Amino acid sequence: MQVMRGMLIVGVGVALALTACNGDHTAEEAGRKIDATVDKAKDATADAAKKASDTAAKAGQAMENAAKDAAALSKDAADRAAASAREGTEAAKAASAAAAEKAATAAAEAKAAAGNAVEAAKAAARAAMATATPAN
Repeated sequence: MQVMRGMLIVGVGVALALTACNGDHTAEEAGRKIDATVDKAKDATADAAKKASDTAAKAGQAMENAAKDAAALSKDAADRAAASAREGTEAAKAASAAAAEKAATAAAEAKAAAGNAVEAAKAAARAAMATATPAN
């Protein structure tokens, strides 16, 4: 705003200097030139203010749009991370269940093998006792 005032003062000064240098002009004509210079300065100031206002509004809208885009991207990334975590949890549960089932099967097989070994040992002991005891 001070720049525009300075331009106005310079314009008025130039207009006064021009009227002072040329003796053919009347004071009324000099006043009209000053008025025209002042009007031009007012118009230029109003145009500059409008352009600045428009530019600020556009910049504000661009910042708002960028913030909305960033928020949407952030939400999308968080949603994907949560989905990935859920999938990982489900996979871990499935793997744990499969491992537990294999362990149970192995334990059942080991129990059966141990039972068979006990039966075999009993049969061997009976056979050993039968051969050791003479028949009458």
